[in-house]
Amino acid sequence: MDPLNSAEQTKTILVVEDNPMITLLLVRQLEHAGHKVVTAGDAILGAKMCAQYRPDLVLLDLMIPAGGGISVLRQLRRSVYTNNTPVLVLTASNDAAARKQLLEFGVHLFIKKPHDPKELLAFIRQATHAPL
Repeated sequence: MDPLNSAEQTKTILVVEDNPMITLLLVRQLEHAGHKVVTAGDAILGAKMCAQYRPDLVLLDLMIPAGGGISVLRQLRRSVYTNNTPVLVLTASNDAAARKQLLEFGVHLFIKKPHDPKELLAFIRQATHAPL
């Protein structure tokens, strides 16, 4: 990361994922790219962290405890502070009906697990309008 541009590139990213190994991998990748990362392992904590940190982007797993990813997305969209926050869904699911519902809630992109780290960072740059 270029220290001269670090303030412009640094984004706060909330990772809502219940698998600790995936969370650790994402945190390492995102921090290495210069981002501040906060995490939540379930839907209730995910919604609280959105309100507390007002992230620049949310990486959201759909299959999380305590309400699922859709409940986090609903909370995001209800708040004036986070209703326009970009959301990238990380999923192993191929459920077309769920994807359609999530698109209606303003999900920006679906990323298939396992993800490609370089592709994920490119999607984050695009969604947050960070410089390349």
